[in-house]
Amino acid sequence: MRVKTVVVAAPAGVLILPAGRKGDQIRYTSQAFLPHTTSVLAKGAGKQPVAIPDPSGAIIQGVNDPTGRPLFFNGHSNWICNPSVWARIGDRNVSDRRTHSSGAMFPAPGADRPAPGTS
Repeated sequence: MRVKTVVVAAPAGVLILPAGRKGDQIRYTSQAFLPHTTSVLAKGAGKQPVAIPDPSGAIIQGVNDPTGRPLFFNGHSNWICNPSVWARIGDRNVSDRRTHSSGAMFPAPGADRPAPGTS
């Protein structure tokens, strides 16, 4: 068995296919500034949206700018992080054709991060 480490630092929606053989172990780590997930989708499964309308039907209201004026999104649906993207699904041993996901991965402590105001 070989062990390969893949550093996740790609933009959302980018597919990373590590070279591997059956029985190999692949470790994913995040050094990205924003959280990421590592997912193996079931055969035929499509990508899911990162955010979805709040299933409770909650409406955003009472959010004002510093001068007290209501912001444009007041009266619109509240959005939440899509649990089918950000939650852990399946297990760490991917040996079937079902969907497996790491859940949200955040940068490792001490990972390089951009300085404030830079890109």
